[in-house]
Amino acid sequence: MTHLKHVGVLGMKWGRRKDSSASDSPDHTRTRILKKKKTSQLSTDELRDLTQRLQLERQFKDLSKTQITRGQKILRAILLSVGKKLASSYIRNQGYGNISNVIDVIPTSVVD
Repeated sequence: MTHLKHVGVLGMKWGRRKDSSASDSPDHTRTRILKKKKTSQLSTDELRDLTQRLQLERQFKDLSKTQITRGQKILRAILLSVGKKLASSYIRNQGYGNISNVIDVIPTSVVD
């Protein structure tokens, strides 16, 4: 065999089996069925339910994104401050004559 084949479930932890008794929520199952229909085939109630479900899913996704980006901003600030401290200690230890070597070591993405 010359290639690697993934046969597991993406995102699932190693050594854990997917619970076969667990299923989708009734709302999710109904939404999946309603999405397959054309909008002209949906009743007013079905269209309202589908729209409401999709709006809630979008709102949840948007809320989750802001939490991730806030964490990324905090991590970026921490890494920048640590990087600046490391660079200044390196300059102190090496002397000011080797400043061009320090600039070559620092990645351009950090400087920007």
